[in-house]
Amino acid sequence: MISTLYVDDDPHLLELGKIFLERSGYLSVDIVSSGQEAVQILNKRSYEAIISDYEMPHMDGIELLQIIRTCLPDIPFIIFTGRGREEIVIKALNYGADSYIQKGGNVTAQFAELENCVKKLVERRKNADRYQELVNSLPKTILEMDEQLHLTFINKAGIEKFGYTIEDISKPLSVLDLVTEPDQEKILKYQNAVSRGETLPPQEYAARDKQGFIFPIKTYLSPIFVNTEFAGFRAVCIDISEEKQAKKALSQANKRLNLMARITRHDIRNKITALLAYQYLSTELTSDPVLLEYLNKQQQITKSIEDHIEFTRFYQDIGAMNPIWQDVRGVILSAISENDMRSLSYDIRITNCWVNADQLLQKVFYNLIENSIRHGGTVTKICFDMELPCDDTVTLIYTDNGRGISPDIKTKIFDEGFGNHTGFGLFLIREILSITEIAIVENGISGEGARFEMAIPRTRYRYSKPG
Repeated sequence: MISTLYVDDDPHLLELGKIFLERSGYLSVDIVSSGQEAVQILNKRSYEAIISDYEMPHMDGIELLQIIRTCLPDIPFIIFTGRGREEIVIKALNYGADSYIQKGGNVTAQFAELENCVKKLVERRKNADRYQELVNSLPKTILEMDEQLHLTFINKAGIEKFGYTIEDISKPLSVLDLVTEPDQEKILKYQNAVSRGETLPPQEYAARDKQGFIFPIKTYLSPIFVNTEFAGFRAVCIDISEEKQAKKALSQANKRLNLMARITRHDIRNKITALLAYQYLSTELTSDPVLLEYLNKQQQITKSIEDHIEFTRFYQDIGAMNPIWQDVRGVILSAISENDMRSLSYDIRITNCWVNADQLLQKVFYNLIENSIRHGGTVTKICFDMELPCDDTVTLIYTDNGRGISPDIKTKIFDEGFGNHTGFGLFLIREILSITEIAIVENGISGEGARFEMAIPRTRYRYSKPG
């Protein structure tokens, strides 16, 4: 039951109030006839809610409210009085009353309303306590601010991270004080966009604590609504110092590995060039068919090694740079220009489509075309098309009119090493596309041509040039 203190100088109303408020079994009500008695009993025990008349001798309801708010700032307090003047209502609410109910009318309905008000306010208080407990248990900084970006709340993790206290917030303290000057303008733009209802990705800022120490944070900002009315912002801030340091260390390690790989690959290719030259010279020094066969096999193996070395160079570049927005039609035309198209016609049915993909996207289209030329048989036409969005994806389609792909190898053609040439073309295509969650499958009909379908997630395509 909800423990409630009811204060009123009218003994009849006290008695009736206790009877009516306890009838449902939700409230347990203690009654006192003056503000002084209320203060005395509150010094001895605690309650979950207080109901008080306004007009009482020696200490009225608002004077009692002022005293209670100095030591019990959050306890639900309801003014219950026959005085209904507007200035009293405003005064009560200004001093921290949670609700105001006027006496009079149907007694049963009146006390039912009062009981319902108590239950709602107590539940709201409990929810607020649970929210406070939850956010204070989180290891990340939680900030709340009003429409002017003045901080109204900072959780325990935020206090430890930034060094500010609850007292600092009351000065007031602006969220702009928590970042360096160059990033203050970024926050204002972010805030304006969120207040307009835009959904934006997290932003990174250079944060500054109370002592002036600067560290990087990633911030998720969302609006706060109270009774459907916009009331400010809530921010979740994550210190990404370790993430930044790890990325820097990884980048440096990759640079060293890439340098070593380039040097090693250069030396191996020089050795391969010399080996192929000696093999060629050896074929000129003999007419023995057995030796010539052996030398020919050596040359094939050496060239295969050369292809593998070239593959390591190409594969090393996949994902090395951040994905960028690319004009699909322009990238396709670039791939076409690098292939031998003398016996092929092409049709590009794609306009005004941009894809966020690895910067080697052009190699995807190049390898698809080369695959048609090399393995498609009598291919005379290729086509690039786009299907309308379905299930938040758009499908980019490449087709040719060659002999197609046999059903028993459709699931194998993207495996590393599969095929009659190097076996890396379609494998590389899948790897490049997977960097940005683009999936590729082959759904053509054997004998009618190949059909490669690339499913692009909604976040990875646009129908206008990204700003």
